[in-house]
Amino acid sequence: NNTVTITKAGTYYVKGELSNGSLVVDTDKNSIVHLVLGGVKLHSEETAAIYGKKADKIIITLENNTTNILEDSSNNVTATEEEEQDATVYSKADLTINGNGNLIVKANYKDGIVSKDGLKIMTGNINVTAEDDGIRGKDEVEINGGTFTINVKGDGIKATNDEDTSKGNININGG
Repeated sequence: NNTVTITKAGTYYVKGELSNGSLVVDTDKNSIVHLVLGGVKLHSEETAAIYGKKADKIIITLENNTTNILEDSSNNVTATEEEEQDATVYSKADLTINGNGNLIVKANYKDGIVSKDGLKIMTGNINVTAEDDGIRGKDEVEINGGTFTINVKGDGIKATNDEDTSKGNININGG
């Protein structure tokens, strides 16, 4: 069904093109999954292009001298589900992005990059175009480096935890 599902912890090198599908991380809740994007063009017609369904932590590394393009569609079939995948990169686990490659995110449904937990961006050349928010974390958004172009109709960078006063912070330390 044009879905690649990772079910075990580890490091996975991802390269190539998928014109209508998604990459899903669905491991146990204690697993760390490291995705190295080495020149990916991934377009999903119905869901998030990368969906972190279950893991402790997901790390996306942008390989040097590569361009990685992730895009979703305005026709998101998860809109009626309890856990709507409302971003092109959508993770229910902690999400870290690093590496010196290029990441182009085209969010035709709603948001660009979302973590329903913590979101850290260490490095990378990141370009987000979105119908709503660009970069969103629940517990935190921490940016330590990188170059960003964010062209959105909603918020550029946003943290959304309004239940715990020690969370919901945006920390920009570099970039």
